Amino acid sequence: MNLSQLELLVAVVETGNFSDAADKIGLTQSAVSHGLAKLETELGVTLIERGRRGVSLTGAGQEVLVHTREALVSLEAIRQAAAASRGVSAGRMRLGAAYPLSARLLVGILGEFQRQYPDVDLVYFEGTAREVEEWVAGSVVDVGIVLHPTPNAESRLLVEDEICVVFPADHRFRRLEMVSAEELVREPLIIPKSGFKLVTETLRKLGEGDARLRFQYTVSDPRTIFLMAREGLGVAFMPRTTLPDDLDGLMCLPMDPPFHFRVGLGVRSWETATPVAKLFTQTAEAWAASHGFLPHGRPK
Repeated sequence: MNLSQLELLVAVVETGNFSDAADKIGLTQSAVSHGLAKLETELGVTLIERGRRGVSLTGAGQEVLVHTREALVSLEAIRQAAAASRGVSAGRMRLGAAYPLSARLLVGILGEFQRQYPDVDLVYFEGTAREVEEWVAGSVVDVGIVLHPTPNAESRLLVEDEICVVFPADHRFRRLEMVSAEELVREPLIIPKSGFKLVTETLRKLGEGDARLRFQYTVSDPRTIFLMAREGLGVAFMPRTTLPDDLDGLMCLPMDPPFHFRVGLGVRSWETATPVAKLFTQTAEAWAASHGFLPHGRPK
């Protein structure tokens, strides 16, 4: 068993087939197939099942994959620690994030980090909030932008945010100062996919479990959410930090009572996080604090 074989296994799982895995790691498809078959022979178990729709892990493969990812993270940490001892910040870091997240926040942090550490290979993954939490717990990513706090991960505060109600400028809500759950009963609701569980559970709690709340649409793209709200298809819920400077025919109001939440940078363990992951966290915290995403200063 060697490092290349372990990297092959992860590549096949992440891409879902041998052809894309070969392209990803720069080998031929036959070399990938041969390397994985050799790993299975050495371990004495079948790791991957091949089918018409791609590949899937066996039970043994799932167990092996967990330890494989942990081993690769540890090896990357060793490389980064050695580089740091030479005064060099280099290596690979995988970041996971979910919609809806402020584009200004994300782009600002990524730009500042790459400016300070140009030798770091930063890989970005986008998914739902639940997927990102699972990626952190399973070592698929080194750092995830997640709810703070979050289960199965250690996190540090990055952003304090608030869910706002977004609606057309001629909507009846325009006369209100805040929007209660009772006011929402008659409205079709547009919920961001990545925050669906957080929003729906909070709304039901505020409405004391009111079954009349109509969760009509679940949408991934913030631009689509704003367009749907502008067309009067429903009332939308979006984090305040994601709102554009020009709402262009829309208005937004806070919930009554206000619906605040926190977003953090999560890792599986700060003790075992790679040096580059820690540098990214420090850079992100400093950028967020200096640009008003943490109104009370430095994160805790």
